[in-house]
Amino acid sequence: MYKFTSKQMIPWDELEKEYATLFTGKNGQVAKPLRLALGAMLIQIEYGYSDEETVLQIQGNPYLQFFCGLSGPALGRPKKDAVIDKNKNIRIFVKE
Repeated sequence: MYKFTSKQMIPWDELEKEYATLFTGKNGQVAKPLRLALGAMLIQIEYGYSDEETVLQIQGNPYLQFFCGLSGPALGRPKKDAVIDKNKNIRIFVKE
């Protein structure tokens, strides 16, 4: 039996190229990857998490990290946090 990976089932690279065309301006922060933005939004909707809880759940769960396309687990207290605003736009920033 052949096992498919998520990259084989969903053409992330092609979708990412199309998604990137939406962010052509030079102002503002750099857009986060589509898989991270979409994954975080789906997790928040599915489980009814608040913005902060969504971030904490992703940071603490390697399965959710993989689902969001992150390359490795976030161990310990992460240096970055994210906020999902009313329009479901993810903004990641470094806490000082």
